[in-house]
Amino acid sequence: MLTGTTVPSNFTIEDQIVHFHGPNKVVIKLILLNTNTAASIAEVTVFIEDSNGNNIVNETQSTGLVSGGNTVELNFDFISPGISQEYSSDFVEIIDQPT
Repeated sequence: MLTGTTVPSNFTIEDQIVHFHGPNKVVIKLILLNTNTAASIAEVTVFIEDSNGNNIVNETQSTGLVSGGNTVELNFDFISPGISQEYSSDFVEIIDQPT
C-alpha cells in the first residue's frame, strides 16, 4: 500500500508492486517517471511499517541519472524474520539530488 511521496520531486511513481516471498521476504518494485525535461537523479527510500505505523525496516537506492521523460525501475528486497506478517503498509520518500 503506497502511503505517499514526502516532498515535491522531479520523479513520480508510475507503478508499485509488492510481492511476498514466504514469511521472511518482501520485494517492492517501483517504476518512477522523471517528469522533468532535463536529466535528474533522486534518492528513493522505502519504509516498511507495521499495523501501528512503526518503521520495521527501510532501504535507500539511487535512481542514477535518468533522462527527462524516461522511467527507471528499482527493486527493494527486504529480508527479515516474519516481515511478511508484520508488513502493513509502506512509505516512499523521493529526494532529488544535484546533477
